[in-house]
Amino acid sequence: INSLAIIFNKDKKILLLKRSMIKEMWQPGKWALVGGGVEKDETPINACKREILEETGLIVDRLKEKTKIERNKNSIEYLFFAIYDGDDYDVTLNYEHDSFGWFTPNEMKFLNIVPNLMDYINIVIKSYD
Repeated sequence: INSLAIIFNKDKKILLLKRSMIKEMWQPGKWALVGGGVEKDETPINACKREILEETGLIVDRLKEKTKIERNKNSIEYLFFAIYDGDDYDVTLNYEHDSFGWFTPNEMKFLNIVPNLMDYINIVIKSYD
């Protein structure tokens, strides 16, 4: 089970992190959403808040669950939506990522992104409120 955050800034751009080139890591060098695995005895929303803090150093309290995607019995992903109204450059990356950026969905078409990223972005954008 994974929790993923689609974090918008004031300009309605979305935060993506570039995965580190460390060997044996899933999808090295590709751009991805903030997020990761839900630990034992952890709720998906708490996992998402923890992952945001670990991966970016940002504290995002107002997360809104948008959907649960079950691709198969072994793959469940919770998508959360948030707006970060602080400084775009407050991001402090951990060892899992080499870079970050704020992008529009159109700009993402030119990035080397992880599978399903645009599907997830589109699901959230359609329900943006």
